[in-house]
Amino acid sequence: MIVDLYLTGISAKDLRREYGVSEVMIYACVKNFTPIPTKDDSTVTANELTKNYQTCV
Repeated sequence: MIVDLYLTGISAKDLRREYGVSEVMIYACVKNFTPIPTKDDSTVTANELTKNYQTCV
C-alpha cells in the first residue's frame, strides 16, 4: 500500500508523517516491491527475484 502511494507521487516524507514509518523503510520497500516489467509483459519484484535466486542456490 505504501509503495503504491509512493508510486502515485506522494513523497516519502508525507508517508512518514501519515504512517509513522521511517523514510529509509519506505525507500527499502519501494526498492523491493516496485513491479519490474519482464519480456513476456508480466511483472516481477526485486523481492520475488531474490526469493527465486535463493531457492536455486
